[in-house]
Amino acid sequence: MALIFEEEDRTVVPNWRDFARTLKLNELANTSHAPLIDINISRAVNDWRNEKNIGVAADLVSSAFISGKTNLPEVDEAIKFVIKNGESTSLITLAKEINGATKEGRGNEDFLGNNIKINSANYDELEYPEDSRLYRLINKTKTQARQQLHNPIPWVELARLYSIFGHFDKADSAMIIAVQLAPNNRFVLRSATRLWAHPKHYDKALYYLRKSQLTQYDPWLISAHIATSTLMKRYSPLLKKGEGIISSKNFSNFDLTELASSIGTFQFNEGAFKQSRSNFDLSIKSPNDNSLAQMEWISKRDGRFDFNLSNFKNVNNTFEAFAIEQNEKGDWEGAFVNTLKWFFDLPYTVRPVLMGSYIASYFLKRQDLAIDLCKAGLKANPNDFTILNNLIYAYALDNRLHQCSNYVDQYRKIKLSEIPNDWKVTFLATNGLIEFQMGNIEFGKKLYENAIEFALKLKSGNLLLHAYINYAKVLINHNCSEKHVVVNRLKELKIDKGSIRDKELFLLREEVLTLYAKNIFL
Repeated sequence: MALIFEEEDRTVVPNWRDFARTLKLNELANTSHAPLIDINISRAVNDWRNEKNIGVAADLVSSAFISGKTNLPEVDEAIKFVIKNGESTSLITLAKEINGATKEGRGNEDFLGNNIKINSANYDELEYPEDSRLYRLINKTKTQARQQLHNPIPWVELARLYSIFGHFDKADSAMIIAVQLAPNNRFVLRSATRLWAHPKHYDKALYYLRKSQLTQYDPWLISAHIATSTLMKRYSPLLKKGEGIISSKNFSNFDLTELASSIGTFQFNEGAFKQSRSNFDLSIKSPNDNSLAQMEWISKRDGRFDFNLSNFKNVNNTFEAFAIEQNEKGDWEGAFVNTLKWFFDLPYTVRPVLMGSYIASYFLKRQDLAIDLCKAGLKANPNDFTILNNLIYAYALDNRLHQCSNYVDQYRKIKLSEIPNDWKVTFLATNGLIEFQMGNIEFGKKLYENAIEFALKLKSGNLLLHAYINYAKVLINHNCSEKHVVVNRLKELKIDKGSIRDKELFLLREEVLTLYAKNIFL
């Protein structure tokens, strides 16, 4: 039984991309009305006067960007030196940005800088980059970071590459160096927040946000603080500060998009609908991909939010929002394509892997696609139960369990008591399918029946219906006599109309009933 993709509590934690793409998205532009933080760059200037090499130039260029002091002649010299002699793509991009030479871009590239051009005609040819290529990138970036000891950007990029491979300890160490080098840099702090939110190290993210002088003035960082606090179900002391910044009218709508969305999410959770809607309306006046996905999510949670995603096709990297929208409408191919784009854009995330594998297994009937996507997702999240579950489910449906014995062994070591209640039904059902496929029919039946009993205890209509759908299907395929009783029970179950899953569950139940009708006399 594949884990159903659910989005119960989305927040506006910053998305994390490489520095060059983040610049193109205009999320790092200096906010003209924000108070400047006075950072002394005289040491970096003097170092440049005394010794002109790429490491010293990188230090000066980065310090100038962080402080906004980019008009010094020494900075201009260092910028030209970097553009001519530098090997670091991110550093050259920064130099060009300060020099006013960076062209606007759509930002639709994957994490290796390749243009994302995926559609239903070619997603079969999509391949995750080979490990050797990623390791070469890590080694190259590690060298750059060591050569540019005072430049935080390579350290942030190194942390991102480590996170893509699931090496959180190494990513953590690299990011700590970055935040120590640039404690008041928006890019560094937002990247750090996303890194530490992933394994739920929220306190560490909040510590560095609170420590920064810039957080009190920067709407992007205040939003990160509020979103992280919301994940912790904790009140953010910066909420009032954020509301004041919105009221000041000193910032552009784009600079306020995530802040308004974060505050709106908090207000929605507190039941303050009128204030929440006002902030969500502001958030989509000039949205980015993150605030747009949040609006798509909130509109699915509450029909009082009037929202038409088709009006925002020109926003960069809208993969998540459109994947959710297309999935809701039953456009499975479109939704799957956008989950792939979403995953390749943010390859450390679990949610696109779950959504894509769920769609591929149940609606596209392409277990090979589900398997490939899950295996790619496990690189960054090697111990994630949800991805492992969907991978094994796809292998089992494809009659290829013999090809994933290592994953099955890993799965069977999981104890029921170690996973959340809402995953236990899925865990029992998937183990039931494994036993059926291995020929242990009676034990498989027992596990499915245990899954149904647990769904009844949880009083979850969707989980109960989903468990019955999967149980009935496997009984029919194995021509077990219990199929008649289970199918009749499946017919009696009511679908909660209006729920996020009602259309999908209706289609899946009809599919099982059709299969039963074809096999009733066997």
